[in-house]
Amino acid sequence: MPDFEEKIISEAWSHDQITRNFQTLCLRYRGRFSGSEQGLAAGNFIEQTLKEYGLSQVHKQVFTKTNWQRGELVFEMIEPVQLSLPAIALPYAPACSAEFELIDCGMGMPEQIRAVGEKIRGKAVLIDDSNPSDGPKLHRLQKYVNVLEAGAAAFLFAHGNEGMLAPTGSLAFHHDRDINQALPSLGIAREIGQELRYWLEQGPVRIRLQMTNTLEPGQDWNIVGDIPGKQTDNSPYLIIGGHYDGHDIAHAAFDNATGTVVVMEVARILAQNPDRLERSIRFVLFSGEEMGLIGSHYYVKHKKHELDTILFVLNLDCVGAASDPVLCLQNAPEWEPILKNCIQHIGAPIQIENHLVPFSDHFPFVLHGVPGAFCYTPMSTGRGWGHTIADTFEKVSMPILQRMAMYMSRIMYRLANSQELPRQRKTAGHVLQSIKDFHLEQMMRYEGHWPF
Repeated sequence: MPDFEEKIISEAWSHDQITRNFQTLCLRYRGRFSGSEQGLAAGNFIEQTLKEYGLSQVHKQVFTKTNWQRGELVFEMIEPVQLSLPAIALPYAPACSAEFELIDCGMGMPEQIRAVGEKIRGKAVLIDDSNPSDGPKLHRLQKYVNVLEAGAAAFLFAHGNEGMLAPTGSLAFHHDRDINQALPSLGIAREIGQELRYWLEQGPVRIRLQMTNTLEPGQDWNIVGDIPGKQTDNSPYLIIGGHYDGHDIAHAAFDNATGTVVVMEVARILAQNPDRLERSIRFVLFSGEEMGLIGSHYYVKHKKHELDTILFVLNLDCVGAASDPVLCLQNAPEWEPILKNCIQHIGAPIQIENHLVPFSDHFPFVLHGVPGAFCYTPMSTGRGWGHTIADTFEKVSMPILQRMAMYMSRIMYRLANSQELPRQRKTAGHVLQSIKDFHLEQMMRYEGHWPF
């Protein structure tokens, strides 16, 4: 084992900086909601911390966006009986005061929506956060756009897990369109969805929604910093990153304070001996991920002149579970033997898979042909506590994050010093072929991100 890797291991296990950063992000800046006072302050904290670690050219990359703020909510069933029901507004949902007839569209599969036909128009639609075992695996955003474009007037999204946990999660949104473009939309607990289905079996159901959410122009920022390698400024470099923004209803601990602090800890460890790196490593903490990958789309759009020099993007998103990490290669099979070699040499129980994950910050890079990987630690119940009020700091074990920081530091160190790495962006045709089975076009066109 190289001497510097022994130092990496020692640094990862002997310092509590990652614990203090995690507690600060979760408890001082809490959800770090995109564009909010806490979210912007968290960005300032990350920027200052990376400067203290000695990274070069640490700066904010500022972008404009539509900011959403949660207001008051009243959700009632008014027919066939009167009930006040718990729910939360989904981000981008506008203010409203209206009544709707409710219909059930099951899991929101295209065939289920087609089966309802014209009956969907003007109705509130109940959709589950689940998918058929044999696919397709549709995301909340895809289901939302399906019902929106079919003519629905409101969207109710029921959690897939038990426990009376209403899910949050943004709606598809185009930042150059009307600021109030979204449907009135709610996240409801699995149990509330089941109760509504009981009443639908008895006959027609009418609901009333009153929301005072606000939308207005605003801004947010990514935080960027480098550890320069020995090679020249125009040489190919690596990116490691993750999103620091979360949702406004909890600490956003697992999703994604875990990934944020691991990236920061990798920066701290490797910055202590920058002369040990042949290639440069860029560290990017994105914001706006939970609101539609806003920060990473902005980064790629405004760094197009650099895309040919980005060798690989490693994105850490939800890495705090007590399970073996998984690296999902994103349209990058040529990187599998390289990463397997790294993993073998560091003796890490990291699994490598090859399947696309379109809903995290590596994806804008992948859309433009830059290879990458999505790193996560699997939960036994899908998203687990993420996107609910239960995503709180005490559920994450600090030794897990220290272990992840050790693994990722050693992998990035080895990649930065590998003699030969692939240097080839995928063509637009290749990228299109790789995503054609994910049913993404309708949603991405709606959001203005379809590049083909």
